[in-house]
Amino acid sequence: MAVTGHSREAISKAIREAASADRPNEKRHWDAYAQRAASYAFSAPGQEMRARLREQEQKFIRLEGRDGELELLRRLGGPLKYL
Repeated sequence: MAVTGHSREAISKAIREAASADRPNEKRHWDAYAQRAASYAFSAPGQEMRARLREQEQKFIRLEGRDGELELLRRLGGPLKYL
């Protein structure tokens, strides 16, 4: 999600909601888990991983169902990294 421009807060919220829904019987502090995972995406190792994945950004955007935003940005001439 960081590759496609989502904020740390949005990533944390998505992880927290999906993980707790997917594993309702697991005893875990989902807020802390989500915050750690989202923080990793913005850490130095996470930034290196994002750089390696940057060439796949458009594929990830389509996977998220946001292809309409790609077309809009193409027409407007805006940078894809700010989706």
